[in-house]
Amino acid sequence: MLWLWIVYLAVVAWIAAHYTQKILPKYLICLLCAIIGSVPLFFAHYSAIEMVYAFFGAPSLLCVLIALGALWRVLALDFGIRALAPLKPISFVLYAAFGAVLLLGALNIAPSLDIYHFEPLYQNLIILGVMGVMIALDSVMGIFFAVSCIILLGGGDDKSIIEVVFCPYLWLYSVGYTLFMIFTLPKRL
Repeated sequence: MLWLWIVYLAVVAWIAAHYTQKILPKYLICLLCAIIGSVPLFFAHYSAIEMVYAFFGAPSLLCVLIALGALWRVLALDFGIRALAPLKPISFVLYAAFGAVLLLGALNIAPSLDIYHFEPLYQNLIILGVMGVMIALDSVMGIFFAVSCIILLGGGDDKSIIEVVFCPYLWLYSVGYTLFMIFTLPKRL
C-alpha cells in the first residue's frame, strides 16, 4: 500500500504545483490531502486510499517510478536542486491510447484488439513495439520502462509484460492529463 501512497502524493503534489508556485501553500495542500486520504470514510472504517487499493490493487512498478520522478521534480524545483527532465506529454497521450485499446479488447468491444488473449509471443511483440515507440519519443520514459522490465526478469514473479507495463492508475492519470491538455491548450495559445 506504500506504493499507492507514493502515487497519490505525486498526483496531489503535481496538482498543487500546477496551481501555486509558493512553497508553503503547496505543501499545506499536500498535507491536507494526505490527512483526508488516511481518515476513515463514514461507517466503512477504511480510508479512501484503502478503498482505492481494494478496487484496483497495487500500482505497477512503472507507475511508481513515474510518481517518484514527479515527486523528485517538484521537490527539486522548490529547493533549487538539479531535477530530472520531465516526461513529455506525448508519453501520456500514447499511454492513454494504448490503455484504451487494451480496455476495448478486454471488454470485447473490439475483440480483434484483445491483446490479453493473444499468444505470449505476439503479446510480447506488441508490447515491445509500443514500448519502442514510447522510448523513441521520450528517453526518460525509456529508462522507467527498462528498470520495470529488468525487475520483471529478475523478480521471479509470474507476471506478464502487460502487467508490468499497464497500470490502471497510470492509465487514469494519462487520460486525465490528456483531457487537461486538450482543455487548457486553447487558453495557452
